[in-house]
Amino acid sequence: VLGVSDSGVDRWSYRVDSGAGIARAIICDPLGNVYACGATRDYQRFTVASLTPGGVQRWLFSESDVPGEALAIALDPNGPVYAAGYMSQPDSTQYFTVWQLTMPDSVQGLVLGGSRDDAAVAVSVGKDGNIHAAGDMEMDSTGQDIAVVSIDPDEFTDFWVYTYDYAGGRDHAQAMLYGSDGNIYVAGYGSIPQKAGFAF
Repeated sequence: VLGVSDSGVDRWSYRVDSGAGIARAIICDPLGNVYACGATRDYQRFTVASLTPGGVQRWLFSESDVPGEALAIALDPNGPVYAAGYMSQPDSTQYFTVWQLTMPDSVQGLVLGGSRDDAAVAVSVGKDGNIHAAGDMEMDSTGQDIAVVSIDPDEFTDFWVYTYDYAGGRDHAQAMLYGSDGNIYVAGYGSIPQKAGFAF
Protein backbone atom coordinates (compact mmCIF):
# COMPACT_ATOMS: atom_id res chain seq x y z
CA VAL A 1 0.00 0.00 0.00
CA LEU A 2 1.40 3.41 -0.97
CA GLY A 3 0.65 6.88 0.37
CA VAL A 4 1.23 9.63 -2.21
CA SER A 5 0.68 13.37 -1.72
CA ASP A 6 -1.61 15.41 -3.96
CA SER A 7 1.51 16.82 -5.61
CA GLY A 8 2.84 13.35 -6.50
CA VAL A 9 5.38 13.02 -3.67
CA ASP A 10 5.94 9.70 -1.93
CA ARG A 11 4.66 9.87 1.68
CA TRP A 12 4.95 6.29 2.91
CA SER A 13 4.75 2.64 1.91
CA TYR A 14 3.41 -0.36 3.80
CA ARG A 15 3.73 -4.06 3.18
CA VAL A 16 2.88 -7.25 5.03
CA ASP A 17 6.16 -9.11 5.47
CA SER A 18 4.86 -12.58 4.71
CA GLY A 19 6.13 -13.73 1.33
CA ALA A 20 4.34 -13.10 -1.95
CA GLY A 21 1.02 -11.28 -1.75
CA ILE A 22 -1.31 -8.80 -3.40
CA ALA A 23 -3.60 -5.94 -2.34
CA ARG A 24 -6.90 -5.97 -4.26
CA ALA A 25 -8.95 -3.07 -2.87
CA ILE A 26 -8.61 -0.02 -0.63
CA ILE A 27 -10.93 2.43 1.16
CA CYS A 28 -10.64 5.28 3.66
CA ASP A 29 -12.79 6.25 6.67
CA PRO A 30 -13.79 9.84 7.59
CA LEU A 31 -10.76 10.11 9.90
CA GLY A 32 -8.36 9.24 7.11
CA ASN A 33 -7.60 5.71 8.29
CA VAL A 34 -6.89 3.35 5.41
CA TYR A 35 -8.22 -0.20 4.94
CA ALA A 36 -6.72 -2.52 2.33
CA CYS A 37 -7.53 -6.13 1.53
CA GLY A 38 -6.06 -8.94 -0.53
CA ALA A 39 -3.96 -12.05 0.07
CA THR A 40 -0.66 -12.75 1.85
CA ARG A 41 1.50 -15.79 2.61
CA ASP A 42 2.07 -16.69 -1.06
CA TYR A 43 -1.47 -15.65 -1.98
CA GLN A 44 -2.95 -18.14 0.52
CA ARG A 45 -4.35 -15.95 3.32
CA PHE A 46 -7.47 -13.78 3.19
CA THR A 47 -6.03 -10.54 4.62
CA VAL A 48 -7.29 -7.11 5.72
CA ALA A 49 -5.03 -4.37 7.09
CA SER A 50 -5.97 -1.08 8.75
CA LEU A 51 -3.46 1.79 8.65
CA THR A 52 -3.31 5.28 10.10
CA PRO A 53 -3.25 8.26 7.69
CA GLY A 54 0.52 8.14 8.16
CA GLY A 55 0.80 4.52 7.04
CA VAL A 56 1.28 2.90 10.48
CA GLN A 57 -0.48 -0.42 10.98
CA ARG A 58 -3.47 -0.21 13.34
CA TRP A 59 -4.45 -3.86 13.03
CA LEU A 60 -4.06 -6.85 10.71
CA PHE A 61 -6.51 -9.68 10.07
CA SER A 62 -5.07 -12.70 8.28
CA GLU A 63 -7.17 -15.88 8.17
CA SER A 64 -4.73 -18.77 8.67
CA ASP A 65 -7.06 -21.79 8.88
CA VAL A 66 -8.28 -21.92 5.27
CA PRO A 67 -6.64 -20.49 2.11
CA GLY A 68 -8.42 -17.54 0.55
CA GLU A 69 -8.28 -14.03 -0.87
CA ALA A 70 -10.15 -10.78 -0.18
CA LEU A 71 -11.28 -9.03 -3.37
CA ALA A 72 -13.45 -6.15 -2.10
CA ILE A 73 -13.91 -4.08 1.04
CA ALA A 74 -16.56 -1.77 2.52
CA LEU A 75 -16.90 0.26 5.70
CA ASP A 76 -19.97 0.65 7.91
CA PRO A 77 -20.10 4.22 9.29
CA ASN A 78 -21.02 2.64 12.65
CA GLY A 79 -17.79 0.68 12.87
CA PRO A 80 -17.45 -2.77 11.27
CA VAL A 81 -15.36 -3.40 8.18
CA TYR A 82 -16.62 -5.90 5.61
CA ALA A 83 -14.34 -7.82 3.26
CA ALA A 84 -15.56 -10.11 0.49
CA GLY A 85 -13.77 -12.75 -1.54
CA TYR A 86 -13.34 -16.50 -1.38
CA MET A 87 -12.04 -19.33 0.78
CA SER A 88 -10.92 -22.65 -0.64
CA GLN A 89 -10.34 -26.25 0.40
CA PRO A 90 -7.52 -28.64 -0.60
CA ASP A 91 -9.87 -30.33 -3.11
CA SER A 92 -10.17 -26.94 -4.92
CA THR A 93 -13.70 -26.34 -3.66
CA GLN A 94 -14.12 -22.57 -3.40
CA TYR A 95 -16.65 -20.61 -1.34
CA PHE A 96 -18.36 -17.20 -1.65
CA THR A 97 -17.11 -15.52 1.55
CA VAL A 98 -17.79 -12.31 3.49
CA TRP A 99 -16.08 -11.34 6.77
CA GLN A 100 -17.32 -8.83 9.33
CA LEU A 101 -14.40 -7.29 11.25
CA THR A 102 -14.92 -5.26 14.42
CA MET A 103 -11.30 -5.24 15.47
CA PRO A 104 -9.96 -6.27 17.84
CA ASP A 105 -13.15 -7.47 19.50
CA SER A 106 -15.10 -9.52 16.99
CA VAL A 107 -14.61 -11.41 13.73
CA GLN A 108 -17.45 -13.20 11.94
CA GLY A 109 -17.46 -15.02 8.61
CA LEU A 110 -20.27 -16.02 6.25
CA VAL A 111 -19.48 -18.80 3.77
CA LEU A 112 -21.89 -19.80 1.00
CA GLY A 113 -21.82 -22.00 -2.09
CA GLY A 114 -19.01 -24.45 -2.59
CA SER A 115 -17.79 -25.18 -6.12
CA ARG A 116 -14.70 -24.67 -8.23
CA ASP A 117 -15.04 -20.90 -8.74
CA ASP A 118 -17.50 -19.45 -6.19
CA ALA A 119 -16.41 -15.99 -5.02
CA ALA A 120 -17.67 -12.59 -3.88
CA VAL A 121 -16.17 -9.70 -5.84
CA ALA A 122 -18.08 -6.71 -4.40
CA VAL A 123 -19.53 -5.69 -1.04
CA SER A 124 -21.42 -2.64 0.24
CA VAL A 125 -23.39 -1.38 3.23
CA GLY A 126 -26.96 -0.26 2.51
CA LYS A 127 -28.78 2.73 3.99
CA ASP A 128 -30.74 0.23 6.09
CA GLY A 129 -27.47 -1.11 7.52
CA ASN A 130 -27.77 -4.45 5.74
CA ILE A 131 -24.76 -5.84 3.92
CA HIS A 132 -24.89 -6.76 0.23
CA ALA A 133 -22.32 -8.80 -1.65
CA ALA A 134 -22.14 -9.83 -5.30
CA GLY A 135 -20.12 -12.43 -7.15
CA ASP A 136 -20.89 -15.83 -8.55
CA MET A 137 -21.98 -19.28 -7.38
CA GLU A 138 -22.37 -22.58 -9.18
CA MET A 139 -25.95 -23.83 -9.24
CA ASP A 140 -26.99 -27.44 -9.84
CA SER A 141 -29.20 -26.76 -12.86
CA THR A 142 -27.68 -23.68 -14.50
CA GLY A 143 -23.96 -23.79 -13.74
CA GLN A 144 -21.98 -20.71 -12.69
CA ASP A 145 -24.40 -17.82 -12.11
CA ILE A 146 -24.21 -14.22 -10.96
CA ALA A 147 -25.09 -14.14 -7.26
CA VAL A 148 -26.21 -11.35 -4.92
CA VAL A 149 -26.52 -11.93 -1.18
CA SER A 150 -28.19 -9.73 1.45
CA ILE A 151 -26.75 -10.19 4.95
CA ASP A 152 -28.08 -9.39 8.42
CA PRO A 153 -25.28 -7.38 10.12
CA ASP A 154 -26.39 -8.46 13.61
CA GLU A 155 -26.76 -12.22 13.19
CA PHE A 156 -24.41 -12.27 10.19
CA THR A 157 -26.59 -14.71 8.30
CA ASP A 158 -28.07 -14.27 4.84
CA PHE A 159 -31.53 -12.73 4.44
CA TRP A 160 -31.73 -13.92 0.85
CA VAL A 161 -29.62 -15.14 -2.08
CA TYR A 162 -30.45 -14.06 -5.64
CA THR A 163 -28.90 -15.77 -8.68
CA TYR A 164 -29.08 -14.87 -12.37
CA ASP A 165 -28.47 -17.24 -15.28
CA TYR A 166 -27.97 -15.68 -18.71
CA ALA A 167 -28.14 -18.73 -20.98
CA GLY A 168 -26.77 -21.73 -19.14
CA GLY A 169 -23.12 -20.69 -19.50
CA ARG A 170 -20.64 -19.18 -17.06
CA ASP A 171 -21.93 -15.90 -15.64
CA HIS A 172 -19.91 -13.58 -13.40
CA ALA A 173 -20.57 -10.33 -11.54
CA GLN A 174 -17.77 -7.77 -11.80
CA ALA A 175 -19.14 -4.81 -9.82
CA MET A 176 -22.09 -3.86 -7.63
CA LEU A 177 -23.72 -0.59 -6.59
CA TYR A 178 -26.20 0.07 -3.78
CA GLY A 179 -28.30 2.86 -5.29
CA SER A 180 -29.70 5.94 -3.60
CA ASP A 181 -33.15 4.47 -4.33
CA GLY A 182 -32.38 1.48 -2.08
CA ASN A 183 -32.05 -0.97 -4.97
CA ILE A 184 -29.00 -3.02 -5.92
CA TYR A 185 -27.36 -2.84 -9.34
CA VAL A 186 -24.89 -5.42 -10.60
CA ALA A 187 -22.61 -5.34 -13.66
CA GLY A 188 -20.89 -8.34 -15.17
CA TYR A 189 -21.16 -10.78 -18.05
CA GLY A 190 -22.91 -13.92 -19.17
CA SER A 191 -21.99 -16.60 -21.69
CA ILE A 192 -23.63 -19.26 -23.84
CA PRO A 193 -22.30 -22.84 -23.65
CA GLN A 194 -20.16 -23.94 -26.61
CA LYS A 195 -20.09 -20.41 -28.05
CA ALA A 196 -17.22 -17.92 -28.02
CA GLY A 197 -17.62 -14.51 -26.48
CA PHE A 198 -19.59 -12.97 -23.65
CA ALA A 199 -22.64 -10.74 -23.30
CA PHE A 200 -22.39 -7.40 -21.49
